[in-house]
Amino acid sequence: MKSESMTHDEFFQSLKAGRVSGLYLFEGEEEHIKRSALQQLEKVLPLGAFPDMNQTVLKDPDANQLIAAAETLPFMADRRMVVVSESGMLTGKARDYDEAASAERLKTYLPELPDTTALVFYVRGAADKRKKLYQTIKKCGCVVSFDRLDSKQLQSYIARAMKKAGLSITAEACDQLVYSVGDDLTTVLSEIEKLIAYCDGRSEVTGADIRDVCTARTEYRIFELAQTVLQGRSKQAFAMLRAMLVDGEQPLMLLALLSRQCRQVYDAKLYLDQGMQQAVIAGRLGIPPFAVRQLVPLTRLYSPEALADMTRYCAQVEFEVKAGLLTEEGAMEQAMLHIIALKGNAA
Repeated sequence: MKSESMTHDEFFQSLKAGRVSGLYLFEGEEEHIKRSALQQLEKVLPLGAFPDMNQTVLKDPDANQLIAAAETLPFMADRRMVVVSESGMLTGKARDYDEAASAERLKTYLPELPDTTALVFYVRGAADKRKKLYQTIKKCGCVVSFDRLDSKQLQSYIARAMKKAGLSITAEACDQLVYSVGDDLTTVLSEIEKLIAYCDGRSEVTGADIRDVCTARTEYRIFELAQTVLQGRSKQAFAMLRAMLVDGEQPLMLLALLSRQCRQVYDAKLYLDQGMQQAVIAGRLGIPPFAVRQLVPLTRLYSPEALADMTRYCAQVEFEVKAGLLTEEGAMEQAMLHIIALKGNAA
């Protein structure tokens, strides 16, 4: 049995080319594509006219249970499929059996896996590469890594989904969507469904639609709050803060995120003063170009000294709360008032 490691894209390409391994390990953080890969593998395997009878799912089996399933001949078909989920021999610790003994037995068995069985170890999240079973599969099977998609891959997924629904979306709106809801593909696709329903009868999805419909993560909400504070719009800013507190957000965490946003504006201003391009700044700050474009107007409202002042002040308030010198209640408001006062002085 040939050993191989591949990305999820390479896995799908191998299926299209008709190359199917007898032993797989699916692991990594991108769960949506991982589930799709398992479904696609099921479709291409010759499971015969009664596919349900040629599929077995085992939850954290020991070596004896796994081998018994793998040795069972397929029913009126060329192959059978055995899926092993939540194996303690790949993550965590085995529950009801001797992990070391089972892993040792599989070390001998898996290289001799019968051609009539396709065996898939399916791990939620990442597998523990130190485990003996992982090393065995790596030597004689195929390890498929399902890493989170990068920004370009996510943008492509979003654009294809919108196009299928008869909608267009700009690259900037794609960035906004991902920055707003996060980079988990399952979450992104759920928000896409909401946008498609909301934009029914229209031709394009806009940034305003994303703000109106999508459930923003805390990081994005504080991004918008920081923008409002830095613009000096105190009434709107405190209304946004009250809404976040009602939703159960913790003031100290919000303060830490506000401090980070001030730091990003400060760093962006310094980079811009050095003549750095916005795309390069995005890479330096670890945020999408969309977010940098939102920060640029804010950098023009303050001097570097004022931005450094608000960054230090937020960090100092956060430190004093953690040290017990200030109460958590009201700390966020105190930091916001300081920033708004700096905006008034700048004006």
